[in-house]
Parts: sequence; C-alpha cells; structure tokens
Amino acid sequence: MRPSPGAPVGTRVRAACAVCGAFGGRPLLRARDPEGVTAEPFSVVLCEECGTARLDPRPPAAELGAFYVRGYHGRPGEDSGPLGRWFGRALMAERAAKAAGDTKKPGRVLDIGCGDGTFLSAMARRGWKCTGVELNDEAAARAASRDGLAIHDQPLEKCGLPERSFDLVTFWHSLEHVTDPADLLMRAAGLVADGGRLLVAFPNAESWDLRLFGARWFHLDPPRHLHYFTPSSMRRLLERTGLKVERISQWSFEYNPFGFAQSALNCVTRRPNYLYRRAKGTLTVGSALDAAMTALFALPAGLLSLPYSWAAALFGRSGCVDLTARQR
Repeated sequence: MRPSPGAPVGTRVRAACAVCGAFGGRPLLRARDPEGVTAEPFSVVLCEECGTARLDPRPPAAELGAFYVRGYHGRPGEDSGPLGRWFGRALMAERAAKAAGDTKKPGRVLDIGCGDGTFLSAMARRGWKCTGVELNDEAAARAASRDGLAIHDQPLEKCGLPERSFDLVTFWHSLEHVTDPADLLMRAAGLVADGGRLLVAFPNAESWDLRLFGARWFHLDPPRHLHYFTPSSMRRLLERTGLKVERISQWSFEYNPFGFAQSALNCVTRRPNYLYRRAKGTLTVGSALDAAMTALFALPAGLLSLPYSWAAALFGRSGCVDLTARQR
C-alpha cells in the first residue's frame, strides 16, 4: 500500500560512498521529497575522498519503490496534445542521435532503466534492435506495449542476456536511482560487445545548478536520487569495469535548460516542480499562487536558461552530463 502524502516511510540506513566506499562526509544540504510522499527531510553529504555526493542516511532498499508516484516514469507532453507529443518526440530524437553517435549502421541497444520506452522507440525508428530493463511495473507495461521493443521487468542479473551481446548500453538518468551503481555498471559492461559503447547520463554534483539552487535544484529529487556523481567520479567507476572513457558531454538540450528554468521557478513557488509535475500529471495538490507565479516567471526563466546552459557547458559545470566509454 502506498503511503499517503506527508507520511514518514520506514526507517533510514547509513550508506557508504558508491565510488570510493568511504563513510561519513561533509554535510551539504537538507531537502524534502518534491513529490510529497513524505514530509521528512533528507540529508545530502559530500564525500571528501572523491567528490561524489549521496543521500545519507537513506530509506532501505525494500522501501524505495514506495517513493515512485504513479506517472513518475512518464514523459512530459505525452498526453498533452499534438504539440506536446511533437516536442517530446523531438527531445527523444535528440537523445537517440547522441546515443547513436557516429555509428555507421544500426546495431543492438540495451537501455537499463528504460522507463516507458520512449527513447528505445526513437532508436527503433533509426533501425536499432532494442532491449530494455525496467523494474517499475507501470513503466515496464507501457514500454512493452510499444512496437519493436523487448522489455525485461526484472533485475539485470536475472534477465539472461548473453555477454558481449550489445553494441550500445545506456543509462539515461537511471544509475543514480540504484543502491549499488558500481555493481550494476560492472554487470552492464560485461554485456558490451567488443568495440561497443556504454553511455551514462546523470546529474552533476559539480554543477553551478547545485551551488546556485541548493535544495531547490530540480535534479536533486530525494529520495529517488541516491547518488550525485561528478564527471571524474563517474570516469573512475567506468574505468574500474575495464571500459575506456572516450567522451564527456556537458550539453543536453533535453535536460539542462529546463533543469535551470524549473529550479529557478522553485525559488518562487511554495510547492517544488509545479510546472514539471503539472505537465506530467503527477501534481496532486496545486495552488492558485503557484500557478500564478509559474505563469509570471516561466518565460523569463526559459529565456535565461539557454545562455546559462551554454555558459555552464563551456566551463564544465552543467547541471547534467553524460559520459561515453568503449569496450577495449
């Protein structure tokens, strides 16, 4: 049974750094669940050994599923008419182009944490053979209903996927959600074919966004986000698997401009992520004041988001980044 909004969920457990294994760290901030599943604040600490931030303490693994509200894995615009669907499809086309890179011909792609399958559908339209892994029942069912996708709704180690069988393995903002990202990356690396690639996209703990907005940062999202990596700490994880990092991208039209705009709007609304949750249909309690403030400041925040995102990318401080590594 899902807890009612504002209710505490279970106990908390201490967590070591997922990258270097260190305990403790410097307190960074305290933030509340923007979806309102619980009213309890969560502490984010910064590992002084490797620079990775994390939720500590955090809910036990068995209780994390309770924090994923219905519709969480959906895409904004999917049910908002032709214009919204067109915009959502354009974003997925950009993501698919980045993932395909300079690949000469379509191959086999595995998306781990595939959500409702919109990215894989974009890859299928490019001719790729698509497989996804998704543990959320609602999202997995929606992904499985799409044409041309093979979806597994169980942990990666139970999917029975052959080693070295994929030309591309992707984690689109999914690795920060798992309790043991190092182990999952190691398993995923074993599925990358010789010469194949693995791509990981994630919120950046070195970003200007985190420093500027703190607990109001859109991509903080506690307690669903358990880890906040940096490009250097993610490189460390990837190279531990035997992969060689070949590219770090600081630019994402899909994530960074909106991430800045929504974070800025969070500074003027009572409830966080009003615009985003309204677009996705997960807003259970709204207010006339939040609606008015969003309407008033959305355009200025949106106009400022593009030059800000370009500058952040130029100086290596984007809100979200992605790394691509290749099998040796």
